[in-house]
Amino acid sequence: MDSFNLMREILEMSRLSSGALAEKLSKDVDGLTGDTIRQYSCGRRRMGDERQKLMARAAAKHGYVTPRVAVLSGFVRDSRKFTNMKAELSELSQSVGVARKRASKAAVLNFDAALKSLVALGWNDSEIVGLAITAIERACHPDDRTGGGMVDMGLITGVLTQQPTQAEAKWVSWKCMPLTEVQPSDLL
Repeated sequence: MDSFNLMREILEMSRLSSGALAEKLSKDVDGLTGDTIRQYSCGRRRMGDERQKLMARAAAKHGYVTPRVAVLSGFVRDSRKFTNMKAELSELSQSVGVARKRASKAAVLNFDAALKSLVALGWNDSEIVGLAITAIERACHPDDRTGGGMVDMGLITGVLTQQPTQAEAKWVSWKCMPLTEVQPSDLL
């Protein structure tokens, strides 16, 4: 952590002058003066790691808890509020994970049904793949498209069949090109 930002955060949170803050924290931090705090806060002087921790603990003790102070002082580990927040975030993360799985399952089922409808209407696999490529180009930003890559076919098969399957890595690639540009090597 850099002492410049730590000291600026403490000064801003305390709303005290450098001298008043030094007076308050000097009971816990030896050799602290208003001039020293000014030098730390403008970057002319650096604090070592241990002094930063000492400064952070002193600031937390007086209620000047900023993000850097919380991390350096250990406040986040000891705080009941933090523990409660951590539990709430864990619950939220689990509920989001469940909702994401449910949404993925529904989307795959819709995709599977749409695919079966297209096949029943006489679309062949090349037309369906072309449709998928065109839809991907419309839906995904160019920076997010890969044009190919490794996929876990076991996972994909498991999602479609609702049966757990073994991991099976395969390479997949796709592209659409004008017929005038097709080379014999592209037909393999």
